[in-house]
Amino acid sequence: MFLRMGGYDGDTMFENLELIRTVLAHGGRERRAGGLFVRRLPPSTDRFWAQRVRQAYDDLAQPARLVFFLALLPALAVTPSRHRLRAVAAGAGVAVVLAEVGRCRDGGRAYFPRTASLLAPVWVAERAVCVWWALALRLLLGGIRYRGGVVPTAAHSMRVLSRRAARGSPRFTSPAPEPPEQRPERAARSDAGAGSRDGAGTGPPAQPGGGSAPPGARKPATLCDPSQNGLVADRPHRHSATVARPGSMREPS
Repeated sequence: MFLRMGGYDGDTMFENLELIRTVLAHGGRERRAGGLFVRRLPPSTDRFWAQRVRQAYDDLAQPARLVFFLALLPALAVTPSRHRLRAVAAGAGVAVVLAEVGRCRDGGRAYFPRTASLLAPVWVAERAVCVWWALALRLLLGGIRYRGGVVPTAAHSMRVLSRRAARGSPRFTSPAPEPPEQRPERAARSDAGAGSRDGAGTGPPAQPGGGSAPPGARKPATLCDPSQNGLVADRPHRHSATVARPGSMREPS
């Protein structure tokens, strides 16, 4: 299905959401594994601060969430001063309760400490500030700075992706399926290519359709670190892939 839908747009900041929405737009299903927990280690201090606005930029792809966080500071500003402290305390209490509900869901209490819920108001306050910063960068620079460039799109909306899917013209076109009579020959060439990769032979690398790839047709292209990679000891899950053009994801890496 990944090849049939033509891959997904890799030139987005919230690439996980972009992948999910693209699959849904092409008739796929999303199954959330709520009971699957992945250990995450704290990043370095510099990386942590560099991620604050970049992660807030993801909210630009989620309008309801964006409006909520954008409204927090103005709502606090118009609150009468005599009621402001009470409003902050009430909001902090709601954040802690909601975080605790999430911590207890799907057996999360075995993995998340109680202090995680108590820190929820701090995260809400941070996001309420950073989302305005992210919006300013979108208006002034046209996007968020990332690895020497500017990424304008957090993720495409379902409406845009569904329209592309309905037209049958995804942004990235997957290779045409080969005729059945050519598949045995391709398998033989792949075996020969495997020996070359192991050092048993020489010559240009084989391409997926068989034969040798012309120079520059397919080359390893470094894509980007995930926007929320907290495992500093691990390589990013999308560190590099062999793609036809940088910025696209046509085949699973």
